[in-house]
Amino acid sequence: MTLAELTEPTVKKLRALLPPAASLINPVDMLSNASPHQYANSLQILLDDPNVDGVLLVLRRRRCTPPSPSPTRSSRHIRASRKPVTVALMAATSSVKPGADSTLHASQRMIFPERAASALACLVQRAEY
Repeated sequence: MTLAELTEPTVKKLRALLPPAASLINPVDMLSNASPHQYANSLQILLDDPNVDGVLLVLRRRRCTPPSPSPTRSSRHIRASRKPVTVALMAATSSVKPGADSTLHASQRMIFPERAASALACLVQRAEY
């Protein structure tokens, strides 16, 4: 797999949505304080990019904050997309409430980004086959 080169319209949309310090070169880094709105809308912008064939979404649960609604908002975009999305939900398994969101808490959820990237690579290989 190779990282997609994001189109100029995608970069412009992300620039308008994210803070100035965010990295808009793939991989996109929204910074650790990204809001649920920024996560969900960034995901949709990336899925709409014709150069992007799939997305690896890394969600991190902060210990000092309540669970974020971003998984629910993001899952709407995942379910509507025809492109594969793998999710690395970086939280201790005990902190993840089963059934909180069936899209992100199903079998495609990984604890480590490396595993999610490997799963995405398998999806790409299967599609090419």
